[in-house]
Amino acid sequence: MDIDRILESMSEEERAQIICGENGGRTRTVRILPSIRLDHDGFERKGGVLFPGPVAVACGFDAALAFAIGKEVGKECCASGIHVTARVPRLSAVNTDCGDRYRYLSSNRKLSHELARAYIDGVQSTGVGANVRFDGDESELSAALDGCKAKALTLPKEKFSLACAARKQGYDGAILSERGDVDERSAALKSGIDLSVESGFDEPACLLSAIGRGYITQGDVRESAKRVLALIDETYDDHEFDSDGEDQRRKAADFAAECAVLVKNDGILPLSGDSITVCGEAALGFSISGEEGGEERNASLVDALKADRRVDFVRGYTEGEDLSEEALEMTYPDEPVVVVLEAYDADCPLLKRETELPEEQLSLVERLADSGRAVVAIAVGGGRLDLKRLSAASAVIYAPYLGDGAGEALKKILCGEVSPCGRLCEDFVSETGGEAETVYPFGHGLTYSRFVYGEPKVVSFGITLEVRNEGRYAAAEVVQVYDSCSRLVAFEKVRLRAGQARSVTLAVGSSDFHGKLFVGASRLDLKYEISLPAAEVEVIESTAEESINACEEQRSEPNFYSTLDEICDTAGGKKFLKRVKKLALIAVGGDGRRADRLTETAKKLPVYKLVNLSNGEIDCKFAENCLSKKESIVETILKQLKPQDR
Repeated sequence: MDIDRILESMSEEERAQIICGENGGRTRTVRILPSIRLDHDGFERKGGVLFPGPVAVACGFDAALAFAIGKEVGKECCASGIHVTARVPRLSAVNTDCGDRYRYLSSNRKLSHELARAYIDGVQSTGVGANVRFDGDESELSAALDGCKAKALTLPKEKFSLACAARKQGYDGAILSERGDVDERSAALKSGIDLSVESGFDEPACLLSAIGRGYITQGDVRESAKRVLALIDETYDDHEFDSDGEDQRRKAADFAAECAVLVKNDGILPLSGDSITVCGEAALGFSISGEEGGEERNASLVDALKADRRVDFVRGYTEGEDLSEEALEMTYPDEPVVVVLEAYDADCPLLKRETELPEEQLSLVERLADSGRAVVAIAVGGGRLDLKRLSAASAVIYAPYLGDGAGEALKKILCGEVSPCGRLCEDFVSETGGEAETVYPFGHGLTYSRFVYGEPKVVSFGITLEVRNEGRYAAAEVVQVYDSCSRLVAFEKVRLRAGQARSVTLAVGSSDFHGKLFVGASRLDLKYEISLPAAEVEVIESTAEESINACEEQRSEPNFYSTLDEICDTAGGKKFLKRVKKLALIAVGGDGRRADRLTETAKKLPVYKLVNLSNGEIDCKFAENCLSKKESIVETILKQLKPQDR
């Protein structure tokens, strides 16, 4: 689309029409311009497959997982004819006291922003535009937009003033209002809102009147119209994806298994035998999404287990009624009991529903445990649940809003078909007497295996260490780096077979490196302290500063912070790009067009991230050689390639 030519050929009224949406969430059709279909359904979809929600994605602690889930959401939008979707997590970090927790990732900004960017990239790798909502403050805006390539940014009415700040941060996509938030279109335009969604039919006339009064200019309208036309040009396409229900459901279960968190295990899990006793009314159907309204969606653990196990179900409780006496009579003292717990929907405020478990459910767990039974408690919720009273249970699994694959995922974890690898995206606390006690810390999560950390070493682009799986199960470990204020500054999930070891690289910026860092498996499980002499800190800060200025006219030398786009014109960069293209082609089953899209997304990522996401296919040594400017770069790279790659 030749946008400038189209704008020149339009009248003032036609340009005004472009930036005023109409009821139903479509832009007005102007002359040869098509309408783009905007999706405002949040994370609750009628029909199709519901994937893990933002809080579950955050518990995955994995940018690659966030990308994969976003990509599947994008494919569903393609199949539904959606051009721009709001089915992406909020870009801002969550306030844990809010009542719509399910729309956000985490209160930790590092985790929230990195996973949000990966999710958005996944959605947009399918050709669909991501419309991401930001409702944080200006102090967070810079970090939230850093690296964010969302096609559209939505600001609520009280945050319209942030539009100008977003432009100063370099955001060049279209900025939208929420439905019904625009009272006066010219004032919203002056604030920086490019497109008013589901606005009144008289808004174009109001804009022309405001131009006549001198309140806004034709240039203001033209610039916003240009960004809206760019949004149409980039997202209006004949999408190539078809929705395969069976494949989608399988992926939904795989994703959900990555997000469930095993917070406690006294050795009772995984369960053995072909018979399982399940207790709790929620086991018949528990929430898979926090979205209020719309179609009811539930998952059944009992149905999932019945597929290949004999299940003895005992109700144990109903809403407001303790049936623990019946449960004691109908369960065997020498057999473990799986209890599913979830707050009730009826007459329960959303915030309370996401964070508190009913008394009769907690009492059931306590009475079963006191009788000597081994209890496996599965707690379903969307916020930081108070799990202190589940301390008597032998095992505790936290199940955030896991989507349609929740039942199958929990079955696989219980039966040892997969090892859990989720981590808590908040501190789980218990408040007693006005004081908060941390029951399980941020980043905490167990697996069925055992990992050993090697001593970390400081390199110019961050920290590197070896992680070894010394257990009997294939599993994933999340290596985490914290500063002296217990803030997460870097994380990486590494998947290892039993007995396998791998080097893990974590990039740490100069703003996070103040002479002391801690490496561990959670905020309170820190295995190594790294203290640096001032001279070494200066080296790291200098390297990071060069990276920050890499896009300036005087570019620094290529390093691990450089994106693939920035190095792909060099000899080594071309070799690196070739390897990435090959891996992309394998990942999409040989589909050339999809591989090209995936490669274009990968080119926006820094080198260190591509190394970590390659699952060992691209190692640090190969990347270092590609970044080298030596005369013999080609020969050096060829030595690193496998014979079949040459």
